[in-house]
Order: sequence, then structure tokens, then C-alpha cells
Amino acid sequence: MPLQNIESLSGDRMIGYWKLSEPYDLLLEQVNLALEDGSFGKITHETKLREWASTRILSEAMLSKWGVQYEGITKDDWGKPHLNQTDIWMSVTHSFPYVVVMMDKFQPVGIDIEAPSPKISRIAHKFLHEKEAYAKTDKISQTIIWAAKEALYKYHGRKRLSFREQIIIDKFKNSEHGAISGRIIENGIKEEHQLVYKYVYEKDYLLVYTC
Repeated sequence: MPLQNIESLSGDRMIGYWKLSEPYDLLLEQVNLALEDGSFGKITHETKLREWASTRILSEAMLSKWGVQYEGITKDDWGKPHLNQTDIWMSVTHSFPYVVVMMDKFQPVGIDIEAPSPKISRIAHKFLHEKEAYAKTDKISQTIIWAAKEALYKYHGRKRLSFREQIIIDKFKNSEHGAISGRIIENGIKEEHQLVYKYVYEKDYLLVYTC
């Protein structure tokens, strides 16, 4: 199944969804490799190759909604993806078989998709701040916090941050969708952020993104 949906959040922001079912060679046929930075040549895992190609096809389809020509994607020194030849910001998340891309015309964005799983609970002690103790026994809240921290990490995109000590999520009401407050702490400075979370794909996955 190719492109599923492009959701307009405003005139300046949108999210695109893709469910992967196509083989890599079929996806690659739709990518203009001359526009790309050659990073696909360093990828050996087939799933990652499919995610790489579908991200570019999806990004081109999204930009066309704004009448913008797609010119490829390049990652900076920190691994943050940037759309070539445009000031439009983007963020990408994968959780096979799903690929999700977020774009904004004017400000950085961060997005993450996660499926609640025992693995997140097993590593919760590594990313939960003491102020997030409210989520110690709640797998869903842990998943939302993890995804929120991933989204803020991608938004930040400049240097390594400690998920446990430098990205903190305030207590929130766990429901089918809602708003989250959080902050990035760097060099003693607190940068406040708002995020949104919601269930997607028959409520099997949680999607969190910056406002």
C-alpha cells in the first residue's frame, strides 16, 4: 500500500502517512537518485532501504501540495534531515511498516510514532526523570513520554541530549488524544514546548509531535 494520507494541520504544517508493502526495487524506481546525497548506498538492511525510499517519495508528494519542487533530502552533521533548496522544515519517523513525515514552512518540527511494548517498560528507568515518576507503572504513559522525548530530540536536532536529565515531560491526562507540556534543558536554560499525542492505525500506535 503506497501513500495513505496527507493531513493538513494548518496552512503551514502537514503530516504524511505511508504503510509499506512495496518491495525496495519498486520503491527505488520512483526515486530520482541524482537529487539524493548517496546515503542509501550505506544502508544494507532491506527494511531500512524501503523506509529510505518511501520517505523521499512521500516528501515529494507532500511538497507538491504546496507547489514546491522536491530537490532531495540531506542529513546534517547531527543526522537531522533537511529538504534541499527550500527553507521548509521536516521530521521523519519510522515504525515498520509505517513511515510518517511532518513538514512546517516556518519552524522546526519533531515527530515520533511508537507501538506500546514491554521493551519500553524495560528501559523506562533509563529515560524517566524523577519528575516523571507518575509513569513508572503505566506502559501507555511511558510510551507517550518516550515518543514525546524522541520528538523533542528531533526538534532540537543540534547535539546529544540526555533523555533522562535534559528532556522532561509534565504530567498529563492519559486519553485517546491530548496535549503535553515539556522542556529541553541545556546549559541551565529551560526551553518550553507543547506537543500533541494521538492514537493512529486502529489505535495500535501512538503518534506524538511538536506544536
